[in-house]
Amino acid sequence: MNNPSFNIAAVERDTGLSKDVLRMWERRYGFPVPGRDSNGERSYPPEQVERLRLIKRLMDAGHRPGKLIATPAEELSMLAPRRIAPGTAMRNADASGELDELLALIKQHDGSAYLQAMQVNLLKTVVDQMVEDNRSDAQRRREAADGLRQPRPRGDGRRAEADLRRGAGPRLRAEGRRRALARQAASGGRRSGPRRPWRRCRTATC
Repeated sequence: MNNPSFNIAAVERDTGLSKDVLRMWERRYGFPVPGRDSNGERSYPPEQVERLRLIKRLMDAGHRPGKLIATPAEELSMLAPRRIAPGTAMRNADASGELDELLALIKQHDGSAYLQAMQVNLLKTVVDQMVEDNRSDAQRRREAADGLRQPRPRGDGRRAEADLRRGAGPRLRAEGRRRALARQAASGGRRSGPRRPWRRCRTATC
C-alpha cells in the first residue's frame, strides 16, 4: 500500500510557503527532500509537510528559516507557541475527522471524491480566514475609536476666551487708574482731561 503524499501545489496551499521557496530550500538547505511521482513531479510525504507547516509558523513568530531547518523536529515542537485560542479544540477535532476522510478516499482510489472533499475543505478554510480577518479589523477599529475618544475641555473656545477677558478686566482697570493718578500728579494736582460743563445749582444749599 502506497503512503499518501502531496504535490508541490498542495504543499504551497497547506503551508503558505511558495513553490519558489520550497525549491530554493531544497537546493540550499537540503530540505525538504521530495520524492517523484510517476509523472516526475515532486511528491512530499506528510511528515515533511508537517515540519514545513511548523517552520512557517515559527517564521511568522520571527525566527530565521536557515536556523529552523537545521533544528531537529523535537526542538521545533518545543519552540512552537502553545497558545490555544477559543474553539481550537473543536477545530482540531474537525480537522482530524476531515483528514481521516481524505485518507480513506485515498485508500479507495476515489479521485473525484477526494478532489471534491479538498475543494470543500479549502472553501471552509477561506471562509474561516475571512471571518477571522473581519473580526481582527473590527477589533482594530474599536481600539482606534477608543484612542480618539478623549475628554473634551470644559466649555468651548468662545467661553474660554470670555473667561480670559473677565479675568483680565480688573487688572486693566487698576492699571488705568494708576496711569490717571500719575498724570494728575505730574500736572500739579490738576485733573487732566476735558472739564465737565458748569451747571447751576438749583438747591437751597448752593
